[in-house]
Amino acid sequence: MSKVLVAFDGSESAVKAANYAAEMFLKDPAIEVTVLTVVNIPNLNIFGASLDMKEKFMEALNETGNSTLDKAKKIFDEKNIPVKAIIEQGDPSTIINIYAHNNAIDIIIMGTRGLTRLKGMVLGSVSQKLIHITDRPVMLIK
Repeated sequence: MSKVLVAFDGSESAVKAANYAAEMFLKDPAIEVTVLTVVNIPNLNIFGASLDMKEKFMEALNETGNSTLDKAKKIFDEKNIPVKAIIEQGDPSTIINIYAHNNAIDIIIMGTRGLTRLKGMVLGSVSQKLIHITDRPVMLIK
C-alpha cells in the first residue's frame, strides 16, 4: 500500500492536487490518502498583543484551518474515497516534512502556489522550501 500526503491550503492549485490524489485512488484503491492542513501561527508577542487577543486570533486561525480542511474532505467525500484529515500548527513546510517522515509517507502532493500568490512566482514559498528539506518525493500540481 502506498501512502499519499496531500498538503492542502485551500488554494486553486491545492484543490487540483487533491483532485489528482483522488484520481490516483480511483485507479488504485490500495492507496492510503491523508490530507494535511497546516495553520501557520505567527509570533504574536512581537505585537504586544494581550492574552485575550492572542486567544481570539488563535481561535480564528483554527476555524479557518478547519474550514480549509473541510474543503479538502469534500473533494474526497464526493467520490466516496476514504481520507484521513489532519490539521497541525506551525511552519507549513517543516510540519509537512515532519508528518511525512513520521508517518512513512511515500509521496507528498501539493500545489505549486499557495494562497499568497505573487505574480511571476514559479513556486510558492512552502513548496520551494519543502522540496529542499524533505527526503520524500514531492509532486507539484500546477
